[in-house]
Formats: sequence, structure tokens, C-alpha cells
Amino acid sequence: MADGVLEVARLTMAEFRDRVAEGRWLIIPSGTCEEHGPHLPLGSDTLEAEFLVRAVSERTGALVAPALTYGACTTTRNFPGTIDVRSETVEALTHDVIRAFAGHGCRKILVLSGHAGKSHMVALRQAALRAVEASPGLRGLVLCVTEIPATARPGPDDLRFRCCLGRSCCGSRLGGCPSHGVAQHPSVLSSCPAAPAVPDDAPPAQAGAIVKVVAGNTEAAEAPRQAMPMEEPPPP
Repeated sequence: MADGVLEVARLTMAEFRDRVAEGRWLIIPSGTCEEHGPHLPLGSDTLEAEFLVRAVSERTGALVAPALTYGACTTTRNFPGTIDVRSETVEALTHDVIRAFAGHGCRKILVLSGHAGKSHMVALRQAALRAVEASPGLRGLVLCVTEIPATARPGPDDLRFRCCLGRSCCGSRLGGCPSHGVAQHPSVLSSCPAAPAVPDDAPPAQAGAIVKVVAGNTEAAEAPRQAMPMEEPPPP
């Protein structure tokens, strides 16, 4: 455990067993290797999801699983560096990971995606739905950072939201916090004059909404059935 974050990859098998027995949530970050313009790193989706998950873990004691770092990127597959994985593969891998953690006793599992692509989110929700249906008592939730209520996200007049010469792409990715790995990427710091002016201890605005789910008594078993995206959401 580092900085109060319970990372599964850093626990021994006995430590993992004991933490799971305490009934903690397990959060699986989901991202991509995908272009995000000329100034953001290819791993932006993954970095954002990991950053928010760590912030939630610090505040709730949730377990943090290793990230799923490849995803379905159908609309950007031809850009340099984008690795597009078939949605069937995303669904199969996510389902297997959820099923395996459930087999070890995890009963509350959240998949947090930093990528909002339609086919990617459908694959994640189908994977969670299959796992929930096959494991009585398992509570599963799939959430994308773009689905967090607007009141929990920074607005265009928030200094923490402004960078990229007035454009909001970096600010929205950071959840308002420059300590996120995306903000510290050299290409971002060099192209976003406002970024260095943001306080390093600025709280991740989006984390609060997730904490309410993890820290509360939200019944999430039916969540994968809900809010199945019918239209392509705006890119993160």
C-alpha cells in the first residue's frame, strides 16, 4: 500500500485475501492506447481512470485492480499510436477479470472507464452483466468519467479547467487536478501555459461522485442493465 492506496498488484496473496474478506469495493480502471491530439499522451484515458481510482481508494479504502489498458477505438484507429482492440475482445477480457475477482470473494466491483467510446462502453457493460448474472450476490457497476454528474465536474470558468490556450480538453481529463499523470506529461506542460498555475493539491472534482457510490450503500447489481448508450457520447 502506497499513499493510502490499496493496489492489488502490491499486495501479497494473504493481504489480498484479508482485504477482500473485509467487504471492500474493488475498482478496475479501464483505458486505451489512443491518440488525444498532438499534445496529450496516448495513455490519457488510462491515466485519468487510474488517477480517479487512486483518489477514491485513498478516501474509501477500496481495492485498486491493475488497469485494463487497451480498448475499442473504432473512430481513431488510423491515427499513429492508437491500438484498436475488437469490442468482443474487450468484453471477453473484462468479463474474465471480473469473474476471477468474484471467484476470490470480491462482491462489489466497479469498472471505471476513462474512454467513452460507444462500442467500448457497451463491451464493458455486457461483460459486467454476464458476470453479475452468473455470480449470485455480486454487485457490479460500470461507469465512464463522462457520465459523472455535471455538478461534480469543473466548469469552464474554473481555473483548474482551463488550459490548452483556452480549450477544455486537458482540464476535463484531469478532473480539475494537475497532479494527474496527464498534466505532468512534458508535452502538456509545454503546450498548456495555464497548467503550471494550478495548485498541486487541487482535489479531483470527479472523485466525489464516485466516493458517494463506493462509500454508500448503493445497490449496483442492476447497473450494467441501465444507461446502455444508444448514441456515441462525446470523446473524453
